[in-house]
Amino acid sequence: MTAVFQIESAVSVSEGGANTFDGGLRNTYVGITGDFGMFAIGRHDAPHDLAWSKADPFVDTAFDYDASDYDQTAWTRVDGTYWYVTPNFNGLTGAVALVPGEDNGITATDNDGWADTVSYMVTYKNAGLYLGAGFLDSSADNSDEWNIAGSYTMDAFGVQGIYTQTESGTAGNDLDTWQITGTYTMGNNVLKAGYRDMSEDDANSDADAWVIGLDHNFSKRTSAQVLYVSADADDGATANDGDTFSMQLNHNF
Repeated sequence: MTAVFQIESAVSVSEGGANTFDGGLRNTYVGITGDFGMFAIGRHDAPHDLAWSKADPFVDTAFDYDASDYDQTAWTRVDGTYWYVTPNFNGLTGAVALVPGEDNGITATDNDGWADTVSYMVTYKNAGLYLGAGFLDSSADNSDEWNIAGSYTMDAFGVQGIYTQTESGTAGNDLDTWQITGTYTMGNNVLKAGYRDMSEDDANSDADAWVIGLDHNFSKRTSAQVLYVSADADDGATANDGDTFSMQLNHNF
């Protein structure tokens, strides 16, 4: 067995306020790995979110599928997570995360069980094909979510798709969201485009958006990116309406 650990924080520089350093905001955990897979305890991405993230070429951008404009359950990282990932079986991998409730057992919600929130995923990867499925069940707030995702890359071309259905437990807040994207690689440049549609139960709560972007890879670790997003949202939608232009410089340490 091998011990593993990670401490990941975020520095936020925003025009809306002072610079902040949010210790422990992102994935922070300890664990062990071996032939059995990996077991970890701490704060980590939910498996059901990871299932679709590998089919989203716009992760960590202004068009991120889990961005606040199109949030599904607002549950991506949670403290006190017990996390297990299976070994890779010829491209097939599974994961489960349990999040015990921390109520005192006296409140009406009775959110004090060993697995009040559970997240699962199963993925398959072979050559240029990727398939993923995820499920979240939370008795803490009476919500659940499932998603399916897939991508296929052939030479310079790639196509990706995601579908998510969310039941929040609150009348009028259920969501159906789907996204289709494509990529074309030209040397060190990657041209990307996509379309997303979101439908809520409430009247006048639908939204859709399209995006076009370009990545330039200076090296395997450093890249630059520009994006243009145009969104059209009804008055009652959780998504924002309008246009967004974004520039990024990314470096992987």
